[in-house]
Amino acid sequence: MNKWLIIIVLMAISCIDFDFEAPYEDLNGIYIEWITARPDIRGETLLFEGQEGYINYGDTLTRYKFGNVDSIYAYGIYISPHGIIRDFEVANDFAYVASDFGLEIINFQESEPYLYSSLEIPNGTDFVRVHNRYVYMAESHYNNLYVVDITDKMNPVKVSEYIIENPYFIKGIEIDSSYAYVLLWNSDVYLFDISDPTNLNLVSHISLQDTLGDYAVMLTLKEDYMYFLKHAFLETYVLSDSSDLESISRIGFASYSMNFIHVGEEYGLACSGGSWVYLLNLEYPSRPCITEIYELGWPQQYGIIRDNYIYLLIPYLEILEIKEVQ
Repeated sequence: MNKWLIIIVLMAISCIDFDFEAPYEDLNGIYIEWITARPDIRGETLLFEGQEGYINYGDTLTRYKFGNVDSIYAYGIYISPHGIIRDFEVANDFAYVASDFGLEIINFQESEPYLYSSLEIPNGTDFVRVHNRYVYMAESHYNNLYVVDITDKMNPVKVSEYIIENPYFIKGIEIDSSYAYVLLWNSDVYLFDISDPTNLNLVSHISLQDTLGDYAVMLTLKEDYMYFLKHAFLETYVLSDSSDLESISRIGFASYSMNFIHVGEEYGLACSGGSWVYLLNLEYPSRPCITEIYELGWPQQYGIIRDNYIYLLIPYLEILEIKEVQ
């Protein structure tokens, strides 16, 4: 079947509103326009804090000024002495890095960033999330979870640890105000109560593998909703009073090799292992909708939306703009 026919059918189905009183607006006036490419800026993950963007690539974490898409420039480079940077988060001009060493805390307040402090963790770490004065980390090979107190950034202290007894490795972690969500490669989700970070309390263990055998590729959170990206679908869940996950919506993609999901303030973004970028309307999580599809011609590994711009890393930086028909 012609791929454009598939796209048209999926968009039509995803945007059908069977409830005539639903508050959808006309989405046909939205389109995506390619802006520029920056082959000199390469990386795996891009995070923003204010006008600064942080991109990791191998053992390097670079801060860029993103005030204008036409004049993005680097002004701070950190090279980890411990090898590959697996993951990182940024808060108040400090970067928290997961590496083969464990935790590295980088001070970006100066023009030249430097290693402010570190905490060695056996087997290193692969994922990191920051919430209040704690850092939540995970090591995927042995399925270890760690909580580190960073009240004193100069002296980070590990305050709790939990080992998930499961033969499948950790795929990702997310944190909200009450829980830590841990996704494994077999679509199992472990839910931990973090009201007392010094004592991780397992609340529930849930399997999200569907009858078609489709596995969750990625988990991301926004407000009270959890978005699980599978190879061919995006599923939205809410947490029930019994600490179970309840599915409230599901939409399909033309590509079967989806590999990344980002949920922004107004739009969502899904990237395929092929050549397509999906712009999503997630204003009503129970009725998500594919707003626009853009084909670049090559795979995208990471994407993020900021101020109506789409930033892709493939692994070099490409910028698209979300526009409205005038």
